[in-house]
Amino acid sequence: MSENHDWVAFVREFQEKFENPKENMAELIRHRLMLVEEEFNELKEAAETVARMYEHGIENTEEFDAQNVEIIDALGDLCVVEIGMANLLGMDINEAMHRIYESNMSKLGEDGKPVYYANGKVAKGPNYFKPKLDDLVDCKKGAEFAEKLRKVHK
Repeated sequence: MSENHDWVAFVREFQEKFENPKENMAELIRHRLMLVEEEFNELKEAAETVARMYEHGIENTEEFDAQNVEIIDALGDLCVVEIGMANLLGMDINEAMHRIYESNMSKLGEDGKPVYYANGKVAKGPNYFKPKLDDLVDCKKGAEFAEKLRKVHK
């Protein structure tokens, strides 16, 4: 089992060494979205393949194992790309995830059990509260980080 790590710091270090900085924030955001889409498409393709394999009862094959490795690779890459976007936009993604977790847990029903919509999605229970996230965005901090990357990589 892996020990806990500060993934935000790890991604920031990666960005400082490898980020291909763009001229402005709009380009940075669009570049990140392209990376998210690319990784999501890889995830979707592998996950659909695994779903079909489950449907056909062929879970114990090398291809099944290989597709699951593709899934975890895409999930990890998505996390890295998304944390990188948060870094570039000056967002405290660690605290945001904590608050989102707390909000998600508030969706339980009065009996402490989950409530679901007809489509299987978790419904908002009577004690649901929306997470407060507005104080976790520091656009100036993000712009400073982006500028630092431009200077490092010139």
